[in-house]
Amino acid sequence: MKLIFIFSFLLLLAPLASAYSVIIYENEACGHCGPYVSGLKSALMKAGITDITEKFILNDRQAASELEQLQNARSVPLLMRGHFVTSVDGKYLFEGHVPPALIIDFLQNPSQDSLVVTQDLMSTDVKSYYMLMGGEIKTCGISEKFSDCTHDTTASFDNSNSNTYSTIIYIALAFAIAIAGLSYLSRRAK
Repeated sequence: MKLIFIFSFLLLLAPLASAYSVIIYENEACGHCGPYVSGLKSALMKAGITDITEKFILNDRQAASELEQLQNARSVPLLMRGHFVTSVDGKYLFEGHVPPALIIDFLQNPSQDSLVVTQDLMSTDVKSYYMLMGGEIKTCGISEKFSDCTHDTTASFDNSNSNTYSTIIYIALAFAIAIAGLSYLSRRAK
């Protein structure tokens, strides 16, 4: 009798868990992303979510274009776009290193039809994440559930994290300019 009850309970949960389709758009140049993605995939599978696909955005133009379309459709501001993204059913976007426990908690009882959450820092002392809600960016405590993040204050990325985002953007821009310059010089030398 106990076995029948357990089996019935698992059958009730199975459609909920397997109903999600997850695509992880990875930046293959990110050295910190591999361990995070492994942990995320493990957490998703433990929660019963097994439809997980990985796509690499640096060398696959179609995957990069697909991701850009998802972000544009949700009006994700440039400063909220992570260096890799986890998309759930194409309607929930988790940009960067969003804690897997928060993602799983949300997916067990989604409180919104669409969601964009960003935590793109790779340090261990992260204190907050950002959530796009109704066109406004909300700042939430890193351990705060998405459903509890209803602050009235908006983030303008002018806190201590903004320097990190600005630095990353400037470094990427400088790197791109340097590569373009080297490419130009090497063609000119021939």
